[in-house]
Amino acid sequence: MDIDLSVNLAGVELKSPIVVSAGVINEDYILKALKTDVGAVILGSYALSPKSTHPPPFIIKLGYGFVNAYGIRKSISEIRGFMLKVIDVAERNDVKVFCSVIEDNVERTSLIAKEAEELGCRVIELNLSAPIIPNLLTMGLNLDVAKTLVMGVSKCIKVPLSVKLSPLIQDIGYVGKELLKSGASILHLINALSPAMVIDIEAGKPMLKTKDGLGAFTGPSIKPIALAKVYLTAKELPEAPIIGTGGVTSWRDAIEMIMVGASAVGIHSALYLKGVEVINEIVNGIKNYLRRKGIERLNELRGLVLKNIQGTPREVNLLKPTVHKHR
Repeated sequence: MDIDLSVNLAGVELKSPIVVSAGVINEDYILKALKTDVGAVILGSYALSPKSTHPPPFIIKLGYGFVNAYGIRKSISEIRGFMLKVIDVAERNDVKVFCSVIEDNVERTSLIAKEAEELGCRVIELNLSAPIIPNLLTMGLNLDVAKTLVMGVSKCIKVPLSVKLSPLIQDIGYVGKELLKSGASILHLINALSPAMVIDIEAGKPMLKTKDGLGAFTGPSIKPIALAKVYLTAKELPEAPIIGTGGVTSWRDAIEMIMVGASAVGIHSALYLKGVEVINEIVNGIKNYLRRKGIERLNELRGLVLKNIQGTPREVNLLKPTVHKHR
């Protein structure tokens, strides 16, 4: 039985639903990921000039997730060579490259978006939720400012514009709808939870070296929040292309994210926990699940939970229940 895992995100075809989200992951991880079954990788976030200068550590592993404070440390000009290398390798492996950008006003953000597009990025992602940079996070939480940014940037590029939203947004479905009206093509949620803090009790100081010792929380523990945010957005916008990110570390997590309405599934912390091999594990796990359920196309599962909650069950063959324990 042939299984179709392909995904269409605003006209951009992905061979699988798995997307490596932008963040702390280093360049070596990204290059290795390009040789897996990943559908897309998101580079960045980048700006015209670095926004973060604090020293390491940039990420702290806890028993229940990670607290990170990477920020925006590189300008697009200094990363150009790496971006071109990634795009070249990606094209040879049928992987799409998205680029995450943000600046402090429409003009500067549009400049960097156009530059990323010219380099070959297939989707430009507007980071409206940079969790440890207060002024940039505030921009994304102000709907009028966010709409102005989306409108200005979308008019300056020809490729689709994705917007990455903060979990701090309460009425996320409404905000998503307004941003789509303003020119966005894809919604990506959620970003890391912030603020977060880790204390060194021997020194009596925060372990992160940001101004106030604050970072953002990621990892498996945020999955229930991410699922709820994706669900609420898909409930408001059932046809909108959504990348669901947050706490996904297994194929079961990915299936859950698709069932609540995601078109594609972002992973990040999972690469630190399990290495790039987790990508193929997730893809193979999804294939095996669909094959066991007699489902040929992944898209048949999208929004299944939403349909069932609303009392209009979708005709999907899930008659062979899987017994498992939630982690």
